Amino acid sequence: MKRFLTIGWLSVLSVAMMAQVKYSVAGICPDDAATVYVYDLSDHFQLLDSVAVSNGRFALYGQAAANALIGLGVDDGNTVSIFFNDGQSVQADLITGILRSSEVNNRLNDYDRRLDSISGLQDALGEELLQLTDNDGNPLDGCEQQVVDLMKRMQAQGLDEMATYAEIIGEKDNLIPVVYLDELINLCNAMGNEEIKAQLLSPERPYYNYPMGRETIERIMLDEKLQNLIGQRFIDLEEPDMDGRMHRLSDYCGRGNYVLVDFWASWCGPCMAEMPNVKANYEKYHAKGFQIVGLSFDQKAEAWKKAVRDKGLYWIHLSDLQGWQSEAAEVYNINSIPSSLLIDPEGTVIARDLRGSKLGDKLKEIYGF
Repeated sequence: MKRFLTIGWLSVLSVAMMAQVKYSVAGICPDDAATVYVYDLSDHFQLLDSVAVSNGRFALYGQAAANALIGLGVDDGNTVSIFFNDGQSVQADLITGILRSSEVNNRLNDYDRRLDSISGLQDALGEELLQLTDNDGNPLDGCEQQVVDLMKRMQAQGLDEMATYAEIIGEKDNLIPVVYLDELINLCNAMGNEEIKAQLLSPERPYYNYPMGRETIERIMLDEKLQNLIGQRFIDLEEPDMDGRMHRLSDYCGRGNYVLVDFWASWCGPCMAEMPNVKANYEKYHAKGFQIVGLSFDQKAEAWKKAVRDKGLYWIHLSDLQGWQSEAAEVYNINSIPSSLLIDPEGTVIARDLRGSKLGDKLKEIYGF
């Protein structure tokens, strides 16, 4: 294991990252690509440059902040390859997403492609699972074995994802972990591993004084604060319903009933897998005043409405259709879903992220049955 950089060296690194460094990128693109874009992802996705593709090839030369996280996008701007601007030339295959440059950037590219592959397969498996189950999450007739097999494959993908993140956590002498810091902290929270979380947020990490690192860490600290909302009053916000009418959380919360504020999206496999449990508890306790307000991170109105309709989720649903940039995500600093808040009749948050049997257990404690 290499030693951590000292605080003194971190100060030097922080100053050095303010300097401008030249980048040189060349590579190949899909046959139908017309333009390659260069973004500074460490500066809020700032567009740095673009170049026309010629015969499936491109070349770009420019400068950006030293060690800035750079993203390459094709036509629609979707980032397909990322690298740190460390002064080393970059060869990029935007057909396969493979990038070759410095040793650190090669490892970053490997992690990124592995995680993208896992995420894509997880989403596909989640969609397939939805087609094989009813509104309550039970297998359709004749689909039992298919559902079992899908669940095993999803579990295997989950283990691969955790193994990849474990490797990234081990990158202690470079900037790679800052790219995935939100995901790493979420993993630590899920596993209750406060020791590794403290290491990831330590001032001794090379990215602590890195501009993107500082911003990410400050946001994570805010999230930690919001995690401590329990015992505090909910934060109000306003979003439209499915007919475009605006509603505030305060229209429902703090008005004499228990309310579950559910952060979800129709495209989120784990969210949809949890919905039968949420629905069962709603049907069991709604007559006693229990209410749910769904705050969706969807971007497509029809997909949002179809999920509500097809799964029979007949409670209050709000969304500004801005995905991760929604007001709900910003106000409550939500960076992973499903997530939820349970709010008491006076408007005080009494629990967070009650999933599976935990939700039913808490409501049984409240309502007595």
